[in-house]
Amino acid sequence: MPIYAGVGISSNKDYKLAVAEAVYQARINLKQKDISLALVFTSFEYAIPYLLKAISNIIGTGVPLIGTTSNAILTQDGIYNHAVAITLISAKEAYFNSASVKNILTNLQVGGDNLGKQLLYGMKDLKRRLCIILSDGLIIDNLPLIKGLQQRLGLSFPIIGATAASHNIRLNKTYQYFNHEISNSSIVGLLWAGKVNFGLGIKHGWKPIGKPHWVNTSDKFIIKEIEKRPAVSLYQDYFAKDIMALKKELRRISRLYPIGINISGEEEYLLRNILFIREDGSLICRGDVPTDSQIRLMIGTKESCLAATEEAARQAKQAIALQTFPKQESIRIIFVFNSVSRLYLLGRHITEELAIIKSYFPGTPIVGICTYGEQAPLKATDFTGKTYCHNQTIAILAMS
Repeated sequence: MPIYAGVGISSNKDYKLAVAEAVYQARINLKQKDISLALVFTSFEYAIPYLLKAISNIIGTGVPLIGTTSNAILTQDGIYNHAVAITLISAKEAYFNSASVKNILTNLQVGGDNLGKQLLYGMKDLKRRLCIILSDGLIIDNLPLIKGLQQRLGLSFPIIGATAASHNIRLNKTYQYFNHEISNSSIVGLLWAGKVNFGLGIKHGWKPIGKPHWVNTSDKFIIKEIEKRPAVSLYQDYFAKDIMALKKELRRISRLYPIGINISGEEEYLLRNILFIREDGSLICRGDVPTDSQIRLMIGTKESCLAATEEAARQAKQAIALQTFPKQESIRIIFVFNSVSRLYLLGRHITEELAIIKSYFPGTPIVGICTYGEQAPLKATDFTGKTYCHNQTIAILAMS
């Protein structure tokens, strides 16, 4: 049994007591003496240097630690806006490297390359399995970062990650944890190797409406023209509103009616949130939109969103069953990276989403965060394709 895991959470306002309570719960659930790794997810107010020192003092100063802040934390016990969640992992026959790169906003591709280089150190003769990354909410387009990582790990290597959601959507800043350091504008990562089993499920639930359109001109994450007209005309035509009216309602419209990119050979559309509308009618998206892309306007409902959650959970369970060695090995931990837009759409029904995940993995520890963007391959059982940058999506990663 290569991996054991335990999750603990506390909402105590005193960070020392919160750490003590979360670690105590995690240790009980871990049922192992040896701690190989700690993953820490917290809300913004706990992001102080003393937090990581307090954790290390309890679990051991030499235990590697990575994590991030988020505006919402998910566990098997519920969803929390103010909490410390600590996941303790004991790796018996599995191997991992952790790494961090600061100030990545200056050159995302170089930052991804540097992260990959650090993660590969000492892994030369091991069978590498997957990479998990946590990046800052200030990153609008993660594609250069992914390209940098792929230069080191390989174009078809599974990279699964999250761009953490901020407590303040205007600032978008989050904090990343690495061992004893807290930073922002950074990325932290884990590279797993050896006898590690994993299954991924990724879905969003938004459906295309209207006819397909073609992007004539774009620049990375900026759509300039759609079918020889300013890009904003797509929304003007559909909602019969001028630019000023669209700007006032942009957050709601973007979450409920994102743009979907048709990917050749894939069933799932890639979604793109609209962050800003420029005066010239250009649309600034969270994520790349290539020139000559075929796009659709998309629509989501609570029902389609929950159906996608069930499909993602089913995919993850099926995928790990296909590659598990030895057969019938118990699933030890579920990581959930869930878009803030889905939480907005589901509202009070968000507890139903958690119940769906728990029904597919009864008794398994669950931990995750709310995200602005998700990174993962589109196919759950075939990782020969590349990793994509997603919006408004739920990614469920099962590990054993």
